Amino acid sequence: MKTRIIVLLLCMSFSIMASAQASGGQIKRSTKPSKKQFAQSKNTRQWSHKEFYHEGLARVKDANDKYGFIDKTGKVVIPCKWKWVYDFEEGIAIVEDANGKFGIINKTGEVVIPCEWNMVENFHEGLARVKDSNEKMGFIDKTGKVVIPCKWDLALWFSDGLALVRDNHGKYGYIDKTGQLTISCKWKYASEFCEGVAVVGVFNDYDMIIDKNEKIISKGQWQYRFANEFHEGLSNVVDANDKWGVIDKTGKVVVPCQWNTIWSFQEGFARVKDSNNKMGFIDKTGAVVISCKWNCVYDFNDGHAVVVDTNDKYGVIDTKGNITIPCKWRYIGFYEKGIYEVEDSRGNRLFIDNSGKVVK
Repeated sequence: MKTRIIVLLLCMSFSIMASAQASGGQIKRSTKPSKKQFAQSKNTRQWSHKEFYHEGLARVKDANDKYGFIDKTGKVVIPCKWKWVYDFEEGIAIVEDANGKFGIINKTGEVVIPCEWNMVENFHEGLARVKDSNEKMGFIDKTGKVVIPCKWDLALWFSDGLALVRDNHGKYGYIDKTGQLTISCKWKYASEFCEGVAVVGVFNDYDMIIDKNEKIISKGQWQYRFANEFHEGLSNVVDANDKWGVIDKTGKVVVPCQWNTIWSFQEGFARVKDSNNKMGFIDKTGAVVISCKWNCVYDFNDGHAVVVDTNDKYGVIDTKGNITIPCKWRYIGFYEKGIYEVEDSRGNRLFIDNSGKVVK
């Protein structure tokens, strides 16, 4: 729980996933970022650290190493009394108390889920996964009631009404929201269900696609060391040479395994990293639509993507690769539709639109 992959680590995330799968492990979702990833701002010197805004509030750390939240005016809305806090998502934030236990607060600072868990994550499809003092995982609802007992070595969040779980024999299966196994724990490898299908494997590789009734959609035409859940009808996969490609729901290869990394498709584009560790975008045919010349790129959001140039400066491009915000910023983060929060070389924070005009 001490490591959360955030925006600055996204460009590394899939390489980590491939490494974990190659060693026989299943991917664990982590939510806690390194404390070193907090951005410091010279215009907020009363705080030892200040994060970027999420849902109108920013995490801050005081001189006593305690965390709280401020609003856009700088007013403290949640006092700095927590050992650690996470960004707000859908009106709630995960917090860690002085005893190292986790719970959830709302935007008034009220504790809505008591700090009694070794781990708590955000809600997905109405349930949040938790880890108890025995390091077993289960699920709670939004009242804090345990609806699925903590008995699993690993449980991933719900997707398509099912959660991927791992038993004490290291086998994977799927449970529904009552906790019942709908697909028994018999798979050595398994992805989450998404868009009605999952990629699974019995022996050494991911080698078949199944539906929720465990019907085999495709089998034996290919074998991959790792397969991600489907997004926009496609799954990114890793072959025996640690190269990434893409398959569709029938198992057909639509992008050959030739990339150092491929991320999931979003808005019709997927981020790719080439053999020189430069990044760009491909479309669903595998054609390179934005050349691999960037140190890092982020997923498209409303037709625009944040990019990092060879000088480690941040900017924004559109789907044609045109630069809409020049690469001159120390950091850029999405704030809301069409609006970005940026940090300049002196640590000052501003809000700009897609043209680069200061708006707030």
